[in-house]
Amino acid sequence: MSALLSRPISFPDIGITEQDQDPNSALLELDRGLKSSNVGEQCEAISRFPSLFEKYPFPILINSALLKLGEVFRQETGGSNFVRVCVCEVLEASARHLDKLINVDEFVKRICTVMHSNDPLARALTLRALGLLCHVVGEAKQVQHLVRDALDASHTLELQAAIAAAEKYSAVSKTFAVSMCERLTQMLSALSTPVEVKLQLIKVFQHMHHDADTAATVRSVCLQLLDRSPTQRVVITTLHALTQLAAHCLVHIPHQVDLVLSWVSQECRACVRGAALSELRYLASAAPHAWSPGNVSSLIAFTRAARNNTTSLGGASGDTDTATS
Repeated sequence: MSALLSRPISFPDIGITEQDQDPNSALLELDRGLKSSNVGEQCEAISRFPSLFEKYPFPILINSALLKLGEVFRQETGGSNFVRVCVCEVLEASARHLDKLINVDEFVKRICTVMHSNDPLARALTLRALGLLCHVVGEAKQVQHLVRDALDASHTLELQAAIAAAEKYSAVSKTFAVSMCERLTQMLSALSTPVEVKLQLIKVFQHMHHDADTAATVRSVCLQLLDRSPTQRVVITTLHALTQLAAHCLVHIPHQVDLVLSWVSQECRACVRGAALSELRYLASAAPHAWSPGNVSSLIAFTRAARNNTTSLGGASGDTDTATS
């Protein structure tokens, strides 16, 4: 069942046929499938909703259809988790239509009901659904509270879903990002937090650029993490997060360029150096105007040193070949 969260489901292309005379008849046809006691028929009906939205992108119809999907999502049946996966796939496929939802509170209420389930997979799927709704309910206090509390989950899938949702909400809500900063810092500092979880938490930091103070705090935490845990995966993930953060807070660009150059010039692990060079290339393309004269001088000095080393190695190799001959 864990694959339900990590691997998207591919549905057959079952669109609304030409014999459907109007949007109401099309919705009624799908509604009959949703009410079926057969899980397969329910999933088939759910898979046709994106086609319905594309053909009839009317707010009233989309609102009615999403409420029906919300009702199916909260039902407790034999195949309820697979049905919830299908609903999540519809939400993802129809992301550009979600802003047409009128009864947002009612729809979210139906989804959030499942957070009281005893099934951790059901709660994880609920968090996934809430993450997909971030652009619609990003500032909803109830949803933010649920996501924040879910970070205490002991079940791996639920915790992963909570972190993924936290990343999405941090990107769209300044309030949520600021409130999560201290919490994430505590989780990263805890020795009991697994490395895999820490890597996911670091990715959340790259979205905390809504105000200068929070961005500065996050940068400080990430720099401490680099000193404390200089393992390959942590360094690569942290450097990427800091680069993304600097790209939004241009005052950090000079410091980030210096940091990345220091890792490129002093690091002996090829993977880390390659990742650092990628971050440097991104900074050069994203905000070249924010580089300081010192950044440019450092890059020139590094390039010359690298070229001289290459030339020296080439000459040494040639000398060895000549001697051998």
